[in-house]
Amino acid sequence: MLFIFRKMGKYKGQVIYSLIVKALAAGADLLLPFILAYMIDELLFEVTTSDYWLLIFTGIGMLLIALLGWFFNISANRSAEKVSSLTVRDVRNELFYKTEKLSASQVDEISTSSLISRLTSDTYNIFQMVGSLQRLGIRAPMLLIGGIIMSAFMDPLLTLVMIAMLPLISIVVWQYSKKGQPLYKDIQVQMDEIIRVLRENITGVRVVRALSMTDYEQQRFKNENKKAVDKELIATITMNKISPIISVVMNVGLVIVLIFGAY
Repeated sequence: MLFIFRKMGKYKGQVIYSLIVKALAAGADLLLPFILAYMIDELLFEVTTSDYWLLIFTGIGMLLIALLGWFFNISANRSAEKVSSLTVRDVRNELFYKTEKLSASQVDEISTSSLISRLTSDTYNIFQMVGSLQRLGIRAPMLLIGGIIMSAFMDPLLTLVMIAMLPLISIVVWQYSKKGQPLYKDIQVQMDEIIRVLRENITGVRVVRALSMTDYEQQRFKNENKKAVDKELIATITMNKISPIISVVMNVGLVIVLIFGAY
């Protein structure tokens, strides 16, 4: 991660811009529920002739804030993708330069298929990670902390119910992340195997045809591909369990809030 951060540091101006704009977008998202609560509590049930226009202007203000947040999000995401592509370009160039300097014994130890995988699928994963880090690195903490602060400001007692759900959510994320990490390592090893089989077929295509081994090689690739699919499915299913479990926990918290609110 420190290596990636150093590479991102070359574009720190663009990164800072992305984070600031993303923070403004998150601030706009946090402001909307507060304005809505003000409309319902202060304006909607005590509407007079003067309050009627204030209600309309407040609604127009909400619309403008939502559009502003939408614009900020688009601008920040475009900037994040640009930084991601430039960072990965530098990483890929440096990785290729390093690969060219490896000795024959080092290449044999790592394997050519693994080196190809590092230059292709691994760098693409870094691209996704750098982009997600800029998009969610500031937005998620702001929405979490800001949402708790805004809720506490509006109703401290009911906010405690939602805060009580945070340890449960943390345990769920930690447990499934611990299970999912080794699964993704298995996927990477299997991807190396697929690239190795594919490379062998490309370099030895004449021998394969001469010995009438086409059907055998097709079945061999199919088997390796199926193994990769099976491992990806297991990893995806494992990690995708996080979202519905968190939804259940949060909805249970919401039901408790509604019950307390009713009383």
